[in-house]
Amino acid sequence: MTIKINKLIQEVETQKAKIQSLSIEEHGSEIVDAGCKSLYALIKLYSQFEKQPSRQAIIKENLIGIYHHLLKIPTIYEFYEFEKVFNTEAARIFGEDLKNLHYYYASQAQKHNHHLMLEYHLRRAAQLVPTDEELCQNLSQYYIDNHALTNALLALQSYKGSFSASIFYQKLYCLNKMCHFEALEKEIPKLKTLLAEGHPPVNLLFLKWIGLDNATVFQATKNYQRFYEGKQDYCFKVKKEKERKIRLGYLKSSFIPHGQSNQLGLSFFTSHDQKFDIYIY
Repeated sequence: MTIKINKLIQEVETQKAKIQSLSIEEHGSEIVDAGCKSLYALIKLYSQFEKQPSRQAIIKENLIGIYHHLLKIPTIYEFYEFEKVFNTEAARIFGEDLKNLHYYYASQAQKHNHHLMLEYHLRRAAQLVPTDEELCQNLSQYYIDNHALTNALLALQSYKGSFSASIFYQKLYCLNKMCHFEALEKEIPKLKTLLAEGHPPVNLLFLKWIGLDNATVFQATKNYQRFYEGKQDYCFKVKKEKERKIRLGYLKSSFIPHGQSNQLGLSFFTSHDQKFDIYIY
């Protein structure tokens, strides 16, 4: 047993020395190779000290440090060997810490508009901790934003945590956008049950598109209002001024050149301009 442990320690030290002597910018593949060998050895070492938490803590610190160093390689997403390092047991033991590293690098990639790295780190983080609801939603939303709906749906289906209404709604949204109407139809009973239980829908607008009746959509809207606004009902009391024009406002997320805006553009200012003051928000 002692000989085996000594060999593993020697392997770690040899590979760490090699990593430290190489440049990240010029020797990415060599660093990944040495790093993976070191990580494999550390994982085996960790299991050898099951009854010695203090030693395991030192091994874990070294493992996370090497993993962190590998993530600095600009093309780390190209090295499949790195993805194979962590089997199910290792992911269970170190998953949360390594997920946090990937989350950090995902945020850095987002700041620099590096989409390949952003997708890679979100995907790896979700693989390490498939029970993280927020992470699953972020990965799925990334794919939705980049019009990769199949990948978005796969990301949602890979979620292994307890039931999440938000993830369920996002799944429905993807199915609807992909025109998977048969699969969508099978989920309608569950959706109605959730709405009856008072769960607020995340995407209100698509409810009508998937064929729900008006009464259900209205109930869903009231659920949404109660959840996010904290009010039972809105009640407006307006004292009408006879001589003043009615103020009419158009609310839209994007007044940009496209078919709908072009069609409605003139109507903003020419329809009933004697009766209304027109505002655009």
